[in-house]
Amino acid sequence: MQDSMSGEWGDSAPRKAKAFWPSAMRLAGTFADHKLGLGVVLVFGIISTALTVWAPSILGDAMDVIFDGVLTGNGVDFPALGRLLLFVLGMYVVAALFDWLQGRLLNDVVMDIVYRLRERIEAKVNRLPLSYFDTHQRGDLLSRTTNDVDNVQTALQQAFASLVYAVLTIVGITAM
Repeated sequence: MQDSMSGEWGDSAPRKAKAFWPSAMRLAGTFADHKLGLGVVLVFGIISTALTVWAPSILGDAMDVIFDGVLTGNGVDFPALGRLLLFVLGMYVVAALFDWLQGRLLNDVVMDIVYRLRERIEAKVNRLPLSYFDTHQRGDLLSRTTNDVDNVQTALQQAFASLVYAVLTIVGITAM
């Protein structure tokens, strides 16, 4: 915060993390209890992305049915076209379902991780000596812990899902 008397910034100004990698590794260690959930999230993401990437290929087959019917003069084979379009529709519905399940499960896993982080923070704050609270501004500790946990929660929910989707989409498109 800015000191009203001197116009300089005090202790609460943002600063670079002192030990990023050890903190990141401790946070990654928190995921150990959630390997199964994160694995299922990954599998659901693979299924959803595979179906989403594969569907345009089936739509291409539907276009071939239309063009073959028009070019040969025999007419469009509507039963075959209908089957292909229903198959593509089913693929998109199943992909959306797995995408929703992935998001729901990821949310449950992230909420449990955040809950455990808050428990650990509470235990740490309860171990701090009273002299610590005498030397720090009111609300500073609460503000930092709340903001940090909220930032971790947001990063896990948004960045993890986006990263998984982006990587799987790139792999899927490359494979197609």
